[in-house]
Parts: sequence; structure tokens; C-alpha cells
Amino acid sequence: MDPLTPLYQVLPAVLAMFEGDFEHALEMLSKSYTANLDNPAVRLTYGQVLALNGRFEQAYTVFDALQKEMPDSPFAQLGVFYEKALRDEPEAALAWVNPELESAMGADPQYSWMFAQCYAVIGERERALDWLQRAVALGFINYPLLARFDPLLENLRSEPRFQTLIREVESRWKDFEL
Repeated sequence: MDPLTPLYQVLPAVLAMFEGDFEHALEMLSKSYTANLDNPAVRLTYGQVLALNGRFEQAYTVFDALQKEMPDSPFAQLGVFYEKALRDEPEAALAWVNPELESAMGADPQYSWMFAQCYAVIGERERALDWLQRAVALGFINYPLLARFDPLLENLRSEPRFQTLIREVESRWKDFEL
């Protein structure tokens, strides 16, 4: 792996995010974000990390710029969904979701988790749980992140369906071997 390739510099930040260390993830991602402005996935993840740190205004700026500069990208469209959800604009958020976006992003565990976050934030608990279940089925079994660290999933944690799913995730997390 070439440590000077800008995209590879993003990976440690993503790992920190998955560990629930959102502040460290933001610090690391901030350093390499500007070197990856041509990569919509990095920009979307940067907005997500800002949101996980409670820096919503900055996240909105990132999502807005992504939408303006790459409007046809599914990453930009997911970013708008994310932004509208965080702004507590459920109708506007839902207006960005369409079968094409779901198809483009729904095969990836990380982006399925992001859909779950958005739906959770706007109070669409069943849809959030559907997307979280999809993320888990695709291999997103990060028990600590889902069970404790992700603040955007907070309103799901008391749901019986979430508790059932998180028990499965915990079991798979404990049984996972490299």
C-alpha cells in the first residue's frame, strides 16, 4: 500500500470512525479530505464524521458542496438525504430516496448503515431497522459501534427489533475470526 496515495490516507480515519472514536476520525480525515475532493465517497464520509461529532453546520456545508459539484452521484444524493434528516426535515429527506439510490447504495454495508442512521434521525424506525438489518446481513457486525457509540441510532436502541438484531450482531462479533 502506497502511504502517499491520498485515498489510502483516509482509511485510518474510517477505522477510527468504526471504533467509535469520532473525534480522532475527524482529526485524521480533516487532514486528507482536501486531497480527495474528487472522490464523492470520501466527501460523504467526511460529512458523516462531522455529523457523528455533532458538527452539523459543517456537515451541511460538505453535503451541499457535494450536491452542487456532483449532483448525479449517488453519494451526493445520499448526502442530501443525510443533511435533510439531520436538519429535521423528514419530508424533504424522504423526497431524495428513490429506487435508483437504494439500488446503488444498498449493496454496501457502510452505506446501508448510513441509510439506517438517516431513517432513525427522522423517526422512521421500521425503515431504519430494515436498513440496519440489511447492513448486518452484508457483514456490518460492528457491535460496539451499533450498540453504544453511534449517536444517530440512539432512538432505535429501546426498540425490541433493534435489541433482537443487536444480540445477533453481538454473537457474530464475538465469533468473528480473521
